[in-house]
Amino acid sequence: MSSPKEILKKWIDALNDRDIDTLIDYYHPEAINDRVAAESPLEGWYSIKADFISFFTAFPNSYAKIENLMEHGE
Repeated sequence: MSSPKEILKKWIDALNDRDIDTLIDYYHPEAINDRVAAESPLEGWYSIKADFISFFTAFPNSYAKIENLMEHGE
């Protein structure tokens, strides 16, 4: 079993690789993604996948860089 820190690193790698299928694998099929900067949450894989596609189209050069990642317990 992977630690939360390892999972987050893999998720960020998938984000930077624009690997939508791998990103979606980290979500439950009925997940609710409540985004701070949006007026309503995304519900389910299809909505989350569509949002990733829109995001990567709008921001093709975006990336995430881990500068400080801490983990405490499980």
